[in-house]
Amino acid sequence: MAQRHDHKKAYTRVWIGLLILTIITVDVAYHDWGYWNIFIAMLIATIKASLVVLFFMHLKYDNKVNQVVFVSAFFFLAVFVGLTGSDIFKRPYEQAIAVERAPGEGSVSAEEVEKLRVATPEAVEAGKKLYAAQCATCHGAEGKGDGAAAAALTPGPRNFTSDEGWKFGRAPSEMLKTVTDGSPGTSMASFSGVPVKDRWAVVHYVRTFMRNPPEDTPETIAKVTTPAAGAAPEQPKAFIPVTMAMQLMAEPEQRQFGVRKNAPANGLGQALYQQHCVSCHGAAGEGAIKVRTIGSNPYTYLKTKSFSESKGAWVANEPAFIKLISEGMPGYGKPGLAHFTTAEWHALYAYVKALAQ
Repeated sequence: MAQRHDHKKAYTRVWIGLLILTIITVDVAYHDWGYWNIFIAMLIATIKASLVVLFFMHLKYDNKVNQVVFVSAFFFLAVFVGLTGSDIFKRPYEQAIAVERAPGEGSVSAEEVEKLRVATPEAVEAGKKLYAAQCATCHGAEGKGDGAAAAALTPGPRNFTSDEGWKFGRAPSEMLKTVTDGSPGTSMASFSGVPVKDRWAVVHYVRTFMRNPPEDTPETIAKVTTPAAGAAPEQPKAFIPVTMAMQLMAEPEQRQFGVRKNAPANGLGQALYQQHCVSCHGAAGEGAIKVRTIGSNPYTYLKTKSFSESKGAWVANEPAFIKLISEGMPGYGKPGLAHFTTAEWHALYAYVKALAQ
């Protein structure tokens, strides 16, 4: 005759345990644990499911064969998750490297400029890395003007593979001047704060996309003026996309929830933000800018979030901010930026944090 078990105490304990785990689940939902979010959620859910299956579904008191089958299912699930994780977490991401720039690095002599004009394999390779971090999000990985943020920009980014529509010219010096000064009235910002060596490297790499790229002439070279040795680089100019400006002018005042009308002045941090971030995050970090199409029929867009609404770890943690900006967000239209110096990281973080308040 089968022995009967009194499970009242076990049921009561399991019920109390499930209530406690539910409270923990709600509390955890109010915190951003970064990449650990999914693991914490799955751990709590697994514990709760295991208690239900073991006690309420009587697997604990079932025969050994069913127990082995149940445990085996978890084993194969672990194998599946492990194989998936081995791909996701082993992907190479550009790491943040904060370095102090040597004095006078931003100033170059005429002789050095002539050397930078030469498209060496090393310069092209350096330009390729800089292009991937700074330019691909708008101009596309192959320079066709079809980057993740291209759909939100009017006029659209330059298609480097086309010979038509080059407003400032296609010669190397003309391209360098465009990179340095930007293009007023478009989303192409000034990169005058970037070392001239890096600007030339990007120009050399971009020219690999072009068919029969023209060479410099005395006239095109004359368009570019080299600053005197020791002169401070020109401060970047701030430009925002025309679509963003029209949107800000058209939206009624009552719709601007949580948006700072006047961004704080912050010298270097403000200049870096205007140069690298304003086209996607807005002049005051208000966000709501389309950066990627994520659906069709009807079309759905991925939009940037207002800094004031962000609950991420970066808000109170500068290393977390540097890691996020350096690595970017693969699959979310956010490229990685990892070329700033220690002072530039501090300044940019202070400015973005001020926008989030």
